[in-house]
This record gives sequence, C-alpha cells and structure tokens, in this order.
Amino acid sequence: MRNQWLGMVMVMLGLAVAANAAMIGTYVDADGGTGGNTVNNSTGDPDDWWTTENSDSDDLWAYREKPAYRDGDFYECSGTNYEDAPMIKTTISGLTAGTSYEIRVIYASETKLTTDWIIAAGLSAGSLTRYQWGDGVSEETGVEIESGVAEMQVLIGTVVASVEGTISAYIDMPDAEGRCDYDGVTYLEVPEPATMGLLTLGGLGMLIRRKR
Repeated sequence: MRNQWLGMVMVMLGLAVAANAAMIGTYVDADGGTGGNTVNNSTGDPDDWWTTENSDSDDLWAYREKPAYRDGDFYECSGTNYEDAPMIKTTISGLTAGTSYEIRVIYASETKLTTDWIIAAGLSAGSLTRYQWGDGVSEETGVEIESGVAEMQVLIGTVVASVEGTISAYIDMPDAEGRCDYDGVTYLEVPEPATMGLLTLGGLGMLIRRKR
C-alpha cells in the first residue's frame, strides 16, 4: 500500500513539473494592422505603433518573423538607445462574459543575464510590472528560442471578462538597456468555487476507493 501511495505522489509531482514546463492556457498571438487584436494604447490605432524595419532608434515596435516564436512572429523594441516605443494593448475576444480568467504574457528573455531582456505588462495601463528571466515569477515554457534565449510566460493577474466577452493586456518596454520581445498572451478559465469543491470531493472519493 505504501508503494502505491508513493507511486501516486511521484505521478502527481511529475504532472506538476510537466505543467511548469509547458505553456499554460490558450495562446493568442499578438497581431497589429487592420483586423488585428493589438493597438497603440494612447491612440487606439492598430498601425501607428509598429514597423517592419528593425531599428533601435525609431521609437516603434518592430514586427519580426522567426519560426521559433509562436505563430512564427513577434514584436520587438530595443533599449540600446532607450527607445521610447508606445504602450500597446492586446485584446482577447470570444470569452464568456462575467467569467474569471488567468491572463499570462508570453515573451522571450535571455537566460544568461548578460543583457536585460525585459517586458512590462499588466491588466491596466496604469499598473505595469517589469518581468524577466530569473525574477521568481516568470516561468520557462520549455521552448528555446535560440541558444541562451527562452520562451517565458508570466501570470499578470486574474480578471473577469467584460460584457462583450473581452479582456485586455497592456504591454510596454521598460526604460532600460536591453530589448523586449513580445509574442502574445494566454487565457485560462478559472473554475467557480462550487466547481472546485466538486472536483476536490471527486478527487478525495477516488483516493478513498483506491485505499480500500
């Protein structure tokens, strides 16, 4: 019996480790341009915040393509010249109004910390937090973008979807040397307390039956 319990604990630990090594939630690619889900937070314009030119001094986000990133593309701005790229807003749509969701931001960060690969993100424009590899809250998804650069995910909070079934995440480049590679967001529905209670009772029932 002891060996059975030990085996169950090992399986549960294995599942927990696997969960930490994979992307959590449903991925939504950040997309600018007409029909896209990402706009300049100040102007609401889907085009005036990005360019296809990879410059570190034009104060714009650069749209770049690279297969290692989700959907093969991402937006980047550089802090080499303290580039003042605008704050952007990515909106997730098609959610269930009144339902709570965990929102995570997907970005890339260097794991050697020789430079600052950072991002500022939050669920409101006036409350952004800086994140980077090794900050104690960001997690690697297990995807290596390139040598020494990992795909990261960070939970920026839990929020209730609007009556339109939308939630927005706000992204900015902190004023620092380095760069910011923003890929997109994920959402994960949070079960209601009653549902969680039923799941817990169901799990206990299974354990009791196994013990017998």
